[in-house]
Amino acid sequence: MSHAFAVIGLGRFGRSVAITLSQKGYPVLVVDMKKEIIEEISGEVSASVQSDTTDKDALLELEVQKFSCVIVGMGASSIESSILTTALLSQIGCARIIARAIHSLHGKVLHSVGAHEVVNPEEEIGVRLAERLSQPYLLEQFHLGKELRLSEISTPQRFVGQSLQDLQFRNRFNVSVVAIYRGEVVIANPKAQEIIQEADKLVLIGSSNAVQKLASIV
Repeated sequence: MSHAFAVIGLGRFGRSVAITLSQKGYPVLVVDMKKEIIEEISGEVSASVQSDTTDKDALLELEVQKFSCVIVGMGASSIESSILTTALLSQIGCARIIARAIHSLHGKVLHSVGAHEVVNPEEEIGVRLAERLSQPYLLEQFHLGKELRLSEISTPQRFVGQSLQDLQFRNRFNVSVVAIYRGEVVIANPKAQEIIQEADKLVLIGSSNAVQKLASIV
């Protein structure tokens, strides 16, 4: 089932994933053990089912193996169930399994039983908050692999009034400016002649060290 998603476990994480995907127009099946949770979300997704996903026959009946991606979003109170569910999803041949981990050991186990990708929302949020607190110039940052970062920074005062061509970001700082936020306006792929204005926010691609070097002059 091309570009259709199944979300198992409807805590805050699973619910957020399911509703967001549904709002973007994707077919979404949600599954949870609790009837009241299923009833609450039923009007916001394509299909909602109360079921025990630690039962292989139940998974086969739901035909989750036909979905392009299955997200296992169970929380801290259901670690054993999340591991068993992930293992069963792998056994029945799900093409892509993304599982939520509560801690690093849980994540390793999920990988070992068949998860293609493991996410730890709490840990990721904590790391991002620490990066923001330790680097106040850094407004937002996303990891693109191990080294590359997509980062949004405040414009250094010394850059105001100069063009991108004058500043030579790639040669001097080893980063590329891919967008400029100017109030409510977003300038994507700005031209070399674009003049930096006060209060602009620069969106950069580069290594973490390169971004730190540039932002250190803020």
